[in-house]
Amino acid sequence: MVENLVSQRKISSIVSPNGEWEVEFERQQDRFAHRILWRPGKTAAPWVLASVEGADTDNWPPSPPLQQLSIEEQAGRPIALLVGMAGKSHWSMSVEPTDQGMLFDVACRQGVETGKLGSSYLLTPPSTADERPPLCTAADDPACTIHTVENRLVITPPDAGKLARWKYLLQAPR
Repeated sequence: MVENLVSQRKISSIVSPNGEWEVEFERQQDRFAHRILWRPGKTAAPWVLASVEGADTDNWPPSPPLQQLSIEEQAGRPIALLVGMAGKSHWSMSVEPTDQGMLFDVACRQGVETGKLGSSYLLTPPSTADERPPLCTAADDPACTIHTVENRLVITPPDAGKLARWKYLLQAPR
């Protein structure tokens, strides 16, 4: 029984054109969590960034509460499209593989302007970390804010009122 549950956790994934980046989506309670795997040089041991999810009672979870997932193909590449709700707020996210890494475009239409918006990840290096950690850069103007504290990466949108949007690119360090 436990073996069955483990094998069913990963629902879907998308991979970058160079094969070094993968985003896995899995069901966690009422939402989809995602893990970003970066394998420099396509090595076996990846860096892992796991989304930090909240509970179904959180109006302002640490990452977008995304309840629906669709993988589409555009220009010959897979794109993940996700939507969800928490409280009176509506969320959307797209994940697109690029030649540089993975591009995330997140938005939230807030029913009530309060709470902290953003995307949070736990960063886990491989046991043999020869490479520096993946680089996260803002991919839009006005730029989102990116903080790294210990093993946590937090991306927050610019102050935008009731409609907030943040766009970021995860790529290999330069």
